[in-house]
Amino acid sequence: MYTVTSDATLRIFFPVLDVPDYLQLHASLDIYSSLPLSVVEQVGYTAASVFWLDRNTVDMAVTRILDNPLLVDDARTTRVKEIKKESWDLFLRILTDGSIVVSAVAVSIFVFS
Repeated sequence: MYTVTSDATLRIFFPVLDVPDYLQLHASLDIYSSLPLSVVEQVGYTAASVFWLDRNTVDMAVTRILDNPLLVDDARTTRVKEIKKESWDLFLRILTDGSIVVSAVAVSIFVFS
């Protein structure tokens, strides 16, 4: 489960292994986890916003990008392939100066039978 607070902090909760009905805080991503302090001070902290990007929509866009025969196979392409293969969740952080920061979260839930 993801929550976003009024100060644009993204919190990620996972079920506890032994008690699946109980959620525990797994990670907390604020603007300081996305940008260096010097940039945060320039841009302004209070008015940043965070949005989750729909995984299916991202997957369709990434598929079209990777199907491009002119695509150069470099480090960025490798990262995009990882995002698709591992179904990462992407979050868009919009800063007060109009800048956009994309954060990726790799989510792995292990199910034991």
